[in-house]
Amino acid sequence: MLYVGIDWAEKAHRVCIRDDERIHAEIEVPNSAVGAADLLAKIAAIEPDKRNVLFAIEANHGPFIDAILDAGYTIYPLNPKAVERYRDRFRLARAKTDWIDARVLADILRTDRQAHQPLKPDSEETTMLRLLTRDCAELEKTQTMLRNQLRSALLCYFPLATELFSDLASPTALAFLKAYPTHQEARRATPEALEALLRAQRYPRAAKKARELYQALQQAPFAVRPAMSAAKQMLVATLVAQLEVLNAQISSYRKEIDALMQEHPDSAIFTSLPGAGTRLAARMLGELGDDRNRYPGVRVAQARAGTAPVTRQSGKSRVVVFRRACVKPFRETMQLFAFCSTRWCSWARDYYLQKRAAGKKHSEAIRALANVWLKIIFAMWKNRTPYDEARLMAARLTAAQHRTPAQQVA
Repeated sequence: MLYVGIDWAEKAHRVCIRDDERIHAEIEVPNSAVGAADLLAKIAAIEPDKRNVLFAIEANHGPFIDAILDAGYTIYPLNPKAVERYRDRFRLARAKTDWIDARVLADILRTDRQAHQPLKPDSEETTMLRLLTRDCAELEKTQTMLRNQLRSALLCYFPLATELFSDLASPTALAFLKAYPTHQEARRATPEALEALLRAQRYPRAAKKARELYQALQQAPFAVRPAMSAAKQMLVATLVAQLEVLNAQISSYRKEIDALMQEHPDSAIFTSLPGAGTRLAARMLGELGDDRNRYPGVRVAQARAGTAPVTRQSGKSRVVVFRRACVKPFRETMQLFAFCSTRWCSWARDYYLQKRAAGKKHSEAIRALANVWLKIIFAMWKNRTPYDEARLMAARLTAAQHRTPAQQVA
């Protein structure tokens, strides 16, 4: 076997090529299509059979990795934290260079390949769905940040504006702030002008809302210092413009995600979950993927999603702690779904309340519920069957009847 360790970098990668006996080469490869082609040519000259060549790298996506996969090679994406532990094993003095890291990566496959999983790419549709949902989630976080900044700016000179609309980032609220950036200007608006603005945004029951706005705006405004008012008006105008662009882009992402979900063969499995909706279902589908052989069992999936805690036991000491080494978007998705399910699913709500009654914090109870849900979702995913609560309750009842008294107490 030939083991290739790649210490990834933005401009050039350090690469170690070795077999079970010796190191064949340690080279620097540019992060480019030409660099990838040259590396694969050097490897083919040493070992022509691609089945006998394994790559290790601290990444799982990117053009360089795609070039290796497209050429038919096997890649093991290794967690940087795990690689750090191995480095200590090979270098007691904790010496660290890019060349040492490349050598460590190759040695990990040489000695402990069975402890790691090779990269198994999903279909193009599932990969696209995962990338879109992750990027959309990040854009939504940016939207929340800008909304909070907008609220803070308005509180400095036009606090009433923060009470007029339930969502300051909504198209209607942004259109209002563009038309009436200060309390004084908004106070001069007629009910007819306010109604026209709302109708242009297709606001429901525009006439009623316009009357409410008009009456609220008749309050006497604060006497704000001119410098404060002028500076914050400029900031509000900037934030409104940014939010308008961001809202349009998020809407485009959501439409693309909805379209992909309509065509995906696994869509019905995830949309059947109570409280998931299309977008949370899309996020769960993207994170689990479509390769049913990726996970040896549900516990591996739970560890990857960060829903399963970490147990540290030595002698009589036993401590259970929060799992930090996981796929963060996967964990965020499962916990968000678990929280939403408490509104739509009676057993999920009861489970959450039981955990809270037992003294668990909200985050701990949601994490535990997410872990239970992932076990259910994993079985649905493996068997390609949608959620059936009646079937689930019947299975739980049967399992409870076969438990011993000791198990029931536990």
